[in-house]
Amino acid sequence: MARTAYDKLQSLKIPQRFQESIDLGSVTIRSKPFHDSEELLPMCYRCSTTNPLLNNKGNQCINCRQPFVYSFSSFEVLPLVEFVLEDGISDEEALKLIEKDSAKSGSRKKNSSTWQERDMGSILHAVHSMIV
Repeated sequence: MARTAYDKLQSLKIPQRFQESIDLGSVTIRSKPFHDSEELLPMCYRCSTTNPLLNNKGNQCINCRQPFVYSFSSFEVLPLVEFVLEDGISDEEALKLIEKDSAKSGSRKKNSSTWQERDMGSILHAVHSMIV
């Protein structure tokens, strides 16, 4: 990534006082190994592909094209899950169930709810079923 930034800087007209610093940085970065640190590379939580920092496909995975959503506090890719309501449950009823479940979450038993996971093509859906 630094190589690309220095290449872009060298193609621009820069004030003479910064030119020596940019030339020196460009030569220094070319002497280092040609790979970014593994811990800095974003990973796709959908297909587990490690993506390059500079991506020609935009802000998405190079393998599965899952869009990346970043945290505003840490700038890391967030693992997002889409929830789909079961047939016959309205949005209002779902909100009531969520509020009801969060109110008693402190006294809830471990097996009071189950999770079902379905792969519906392009997006992994997780469906939460309440046992009443």
